[in-house]
Amino acid sequence: YMGNYRDAVYDYESVIKKDPQNVEAYRELANAYERISNFVSALLYIEQAIDYTTEIDKKGRLYIQKARILQCMKDYMKAKMVYETYISEVGISYDLLYDYAELLQRKNEIDKAIELLKENLDEITDEEEKKILLRKLCTIYGEEGYINLAKETFDVIINKYPNDCKTYKLMADIFKDHRLYEEATKYYLKAIELDNDGNENYYSSLVENEYSKKGLFKPDMKNEINKGLELGKNAVTILDYIKLARLYRVTKKYKLAIETLNKGISLQRCYGCFYRECHEAYYEKGLTYEAMRKYDMARDCYRKALSIKGHCTQYEESLKRIEGK
Repeated sequence: YMGNYRDAVYDYESVIKKDPQNVEAYRELANAYERISNFVSALLYIEQAIDYTTEIDKKGRLYIQKARILQCMKDYMKAKMVYETYISEVGISYDLLYDYAELLQRKNEIDKAIELLKENLDEITDEEEKKILLRKLCTIYGEEGYINLAKETFDVIINKYPNDCKTYKLMADIFKDHRLYEEATKYYLKAIELDNDGNENYYSSLVENEYSKKGLFKPDMKNEINKGLELGKNAVTILDYIKLARLYRVTKKYKLAIETLNKGISLQRCYGCFYRECHEAYYEKGLTYEAMRKYDMARDCYRKALSIKGHCTQYEESLKRIEGK
C-alpha cells in the first residue's frame, strides 16, 4: 500500500466482511491501524486474529504484536501478561527476549531485564539474533551506568564479530553519555572506518563528542561536518533526521535543527516500534532548546520524551540538569 494505510484499512475491512475468520486480514488490519497510531483498533483486530488462530507459531507472532501494541499504549501490566502467556505456550524466542527486556526496562525493572537476557541467551541458536540481544544487554548496562559490564559485553560481541560497526557505535555512545570523551572518540572513528558505505552516518555523534570535550578551542571538524551534512541530504527515516538535526545543533544552527526534527516527527511511525511517538526526536529537541537557553521548552520536550519512553536515566538526568533554570 506504499504507506497509504487508510486505504489498507478499507480494503481489509471489506475482506473481513466476506470472510469473518480470515486471520491474515485481521493481522494486516491491526498493522494498518498501528501504523496510523490508532492503537485501540489495532488491539481489537489483533485479538480477533489470535482468537481465530490455532497454529502455535502463528499465535506466538500475534502475541508479540499484541504486546507491542500494548507497549505503545503504555499498558505495561497487560503487555507483561501477554509475554508470560507467550512463554507458557510458545517458549523462549528472540522476539520475546528483546521485546520483554524492553518492557522491563521501561518499567524500571532493570535487574529483571538483565536477568531475562543473561539466563536465556543460550536458548537462541541464530547467531545474528544472539548478537542483537547482546547489544540490547550492552545498551541496558550503558544506560544504567554499568560501564564495566557494558564494556565486557561489548568485548564478547567484538571477539566474535570484529567488524561490527554498530557495536562500536553503541559503545562509543555509552562512553560519550558518561563523559568519557577520549574513549568515545576511538570507538566512533572505528565505527566510521567499518561503515564502508557510510549509510549509518555516524558523523553527527563524533562531532558532538569532540565538541563536548573541555577546552577553549573547538577542534576543526569541517570535513566530518560536511560529510554528515551530505549524507543527511538523503534523510528518509526519523533517525536520519535526528542525526542531521544533531549536526545542526552542535554547530549552533538551532533553527535548522528544530525544523529538521519537526520534519522527522511528522513522518509515520516506524514499523515494529514500541512507542506511540519517537522519544529520541523529542529528546534531541530538548537538547536544542536547552542549547538555546529556552529552558521551559526544553523541559517540555524532556518530559514528553519521558512520557513516551517510560524509565530512562538519561532523560531524567537532563530534566534535573535544568532544574531551576
